[in-house]
Amino acid sequence: MTATGKICPRCGTNNVEEADFCIKCGLKIRSSGESPNHESLVYLHILGSSYLLFTALLNRLVLPLFSAGSAGLIIYILLYIIPIISGFYVAYEVSRKRTNRAVIAISLWTAAMGVIGTGWLFVIGLELGAIIGPAWLIFLASAIKTTYLIRR
Repeated sequence: MTATGKICPRCGTNNVEEADFCIKCGLKIRSSGESPNHESLVYLHILGSSYLLFTALLNRLVLPLFSAGSAGLIIYILLYIIPIISGFYVAYEVSRKRTNRAVIAISLWTAAMGVIGTGWLFVIGLELGAIIGPAWLIFLASAIKTTYLIRR
């Protein structure tokens, strides 16, 4: 909020002080006292990224990708390294109360890559344990919480 009006947290448009909704994107603009709490999304991304980090470093099914040539290395980077970095990035941005469209898109992408990465482990050998394991629940909860951010 600035002296000239309310700044939309989604698109950055400067609105009049009395505005309840952004004139550009339609987001409900909160008063300065009504800050939304997205702490759970921060924790979900930290937990999910940490899970992927430990999986990428310690899992006997994932480690061979790193030395399997260029195709294996690309899969390793796409399914593990980039989502780890993007998950920690989203956690940082959301903790700083910056939830613009880019952060929301990265959050959804990170959750999708987490589901794909753990699904891939299911396919290559963890069988039912990968479906029942906590990783899918972490990434699913992250996607649901991010979808809530889009609708607020």
